[in-house]
Amino acid sequence: FYASLYKDVKNLVLINTPVDFAGEVQADDHQKSLVMNWPSVLSGGRLGVLDMPLLVYNQSGALNTRVYQMMQPFAGVRSSYELMRRADDQEFVEHTLSLKEALQMTGYPGRANQQHMYNVVTNAIAKGTCQLGGQQIDLKNITAPILCTSGTTDRLVPPSSLITAADYTRSKEIESFETEGGHVSAPFSRRTVQSTFGKVASWLLERG
Repeated sequence: FYASLYKDVKNLVLINTPVDFAGEVQADDHQKSLVMNWPSVLSGGRLGVLDMPLLVYNQSGALNTRVYQMMQPFAGVRSSYELMRRADDQEFVEHTLSLKEALQMTGYPGRANQQHMYNVVTNAIAKGTCQLGGQQIDLKNITAPILCTSGTTDRLVPPSSLITAADYTRSKEIESFETEGGHVSAPFSRRTVQSTFGKVASWLLERG
């Protein structure tokens, strides 16, 4: 949003950043975004985002964390097993514990979360109908080089929802790459963190 409103952005890196959800209905099951589908599922298809009470959207950090963990219920079991098995590996233990800490999600205020959901479900960002502080968010205002990265199994922000074409912006240089993993594990896991941010750092250094 900032990059579309102000011209002082030299290079733009988007990590797991959703932009276009229009193709989600046509996507394979493993790529359907839970963010896109849950309001309809919760109401049985009878209510729109703005029709549902704010109480539904007022989500605590603990609830968000549990819901995220339920998306891959056995991942926590595997992580705990590996932690016990490799308890003598200090580097592995420190990384695993730091990743667990990163997965403790923050709470979402009802009104802000409802507006976010509305923007996603109506595809407002890609359509240019989203507003921030009364100002229109138009991605065509973005001219800086863009680098996008996403996780191959990310169900919150699937690769198809990222900027992958210049149609949304006026940037003449857009690159993207995928990293094996989900929404958090792709950029931050012990296996991928160096490759992900190594590519990001190289891309930025090439552009000064």
